[in-house]
Amino acid sequence: MQSKNVVARIESRDNKHKDEHVIYTGHWDHLGKTEEGGQSHIFNGAVDNASGIAALLEIARTFAAEQKTLKRSVLFIAVTAEEKGLLGSKYYADTPLYPLKNAVANLNVDALQPWGKTKDIQVIGSGQTTIEELVEHNAKGQGRYVVADSRPESGGYFRSDHFNLVQKGVPALFLKGGTEVVGKPEGYGVQKSKEYGGQHYHKEGDEIKPDWDASGFAQDAELYYLIGRDLARDLKNVEFKEGSEFKAVRQQLRGN
Repeated sequence: MQSKNVVARIESRDNKHKDEHVIYTGHWDHLGKTEEGGQSHIFNGAVDNASGIAALLEIARTFAAEQKTLKRSVLFIAVTAEEKGLLGSKYYADTPLYPLKNAVANLNVDALQPWGKTKDIQVIGSGQTTIEELVEHNAKGQGRYVVADSRPESGGYFRSDHFNLVQKGVPALFLKGGTEVVGKPEGYGVQKSKEYGGQHYHKEGDEIKPDWDASGFAQDAELYYLIGRDLARDLKNVEFKEGSEFKAVRQQLRGN
């Protein structure tokens, strides 16, 4: 079958920097449906990744309203076939519409948490890039703190769409929602996360629930936006950290 990536660009009016891009990605696909025993089983993928695509659209809407303030351009890529092996993002990384050497960073939005605002936020693949400094600065402004990847052994940094751009030398960020939910008892967020992972992830049960609190979506989407604004409006720069296996790839991409 054929499927498509969907791309939108908000172009900066700054002639000096408009060819530089801050890239937001999020996968729009899920598992579709199956036919078993004469019944249709539909996988809506409400968290994974309708939540990320909703955030991507709202972040794009916000940047579009602020286009006059942007020094760098902002690129939004809703990639396809993530669930089949990151195929859409691989296609874009291999055949980019704009030179990847001018890509400032990739901010990947995949599966936001739906249980309300949290006091913490998790960086998947922590220790890889200096984007983490922007995460900490902007999370602090939200009254939050940053925690490292709680399960580095699961390889989360290496199995979402941003990784195809990372392999080309583009610094990338992937956040996972916090677990210390504001106004809830200790352990509530961990319990809900385990419940989602065990009962709903990649199952028919990944659909909107009565106990969802969309303020968590909004809080994390705002954080993604603020980080992108630092890069697109304020011309902040990020790199792979010393010790990252991708630092040399970045230098080669940029001809350093």
